[in-house]
Amino acid sequence: MPTTTSSPLRSFLRASPRGDFGLAVGLFVLALLLVADLATGVILTASYASAVIVCSLITTPRRTALLAVLTVGLSLVSGLWHGTFGTRDWVVRGTLSGLLCAMAVVASAVTAAREQRLRTMTRIAEVAQRAVLRATPARLGTVALASRYQSATADAMVGGDLYEAVSTPYGIRILIGDVRGKGIEAVETAATVLGAFRQSASTVPDLARLCANLDEAVSLVVEIEDFVTAVVVEISGTRMRVASCGHHPPLLVHGSSASEVETGDPSPPLGLGAWPQVTAHVFPVGARLLLYTDGVVEARDRDGEFFDLLGVAGQLGADTPDGALDDLLGALRAHSKGRLGDDLAMVLVENLAGEESLASRPVRDSVAHLSA
Repeated sequence: MPTTTSSPLRSFLRASPRGDFGLAVGLFVLALLLVADLATGVILTASYASAVIVCSLITTPRRTALLAVLTVGLSLVSGLWHGTFGTRDWVVRGTLSGLLCAMAVVASAVTAAREQRLRTMTRIAEVAQRAVLRATPARLGTVALASRYQSATADAMVGGDLYEAVSTPYGIRILIGDVRGKGIEAVETAATVLGAFRQSASTVPDLARLCANLDEAVSLVVEIEDFVTAVVVEISGTRMRVASCGHHPPLLVHGSSASEVETGDPSPPLGLGAWPQVTAHVFPVGARLLLYTDGVVEARDRDGEFFDLLGVAGQLGADTPDGALDDLLGALRAHSKGRLGDDLAMVLVENLAGEESLASRPVRDSVAHLSA
């Protein structure tokens, strides 16, 4: 019966460089140094450790350790062809190589542990954000809805953009906002805004007072320099009221034309004493309203030109709300070449007043990543 042995060499052979760029690079550097050592006669024993250092920057601690074992072994064996085996010079060079290799392995392990903690925190924040940022219904009363959240990077979706839509005695109320900052703190602030909105939207008839309630809630949890820009829209039949707190104005799309909705005198963002002017508008049946955050209009192309949202918004009426937002994201990708400077959120609302109300059902709330 054949026997099997477990050894560092066997483990090293199992951890082949195929698919592991870091290990392959480390082996390549070690091979170059070994060839130079043999060809020139210059004793490069201590420099063998540089292969492990390079490897530690790219691959896992385990494979770094395996390469370190091979490197230290070669450092010791090199005394045979240099004729220094057993001498004090051989001991010093071998010890130095071993110490450098050990430091590289430790550094790789520390880096890997830090990256794992970061990944864990990011996953926790993403779960928290998904719990806070609920999917909008496809139909709410007399309006159809679609929403999207798009992260600025491929590595995380954690940000401070927020939106919500609720049916109230005063009509359909929709909130979209953008928290200054990112990460868990931004998610916590977004949760505060959404919680205050859900609590007050059905009980506070005046939009300005509703925004003031949100402002008070935000001011209790943010630092003095932080804030939240937001806009609240109330839709009742073909009537629409808008209150903006330092946020971009919604876009009204009717047919193939699009225009900014007048939001009145500028108001400070939430957390800075917001009490916005409320403006009234007509929201025709079949028209659509786009609410969005900074990431949409601040996306730049390679020449630094901003995305022309108003120029393409007229196309938002050509498909279903979900399809229209997908098309808009496609145009945004084409403009920015996959590079976003900020997260973005969008809500598209279509007025279906007069049509038979359908039961609300969850809609796909697309969360995507743009690669750099």
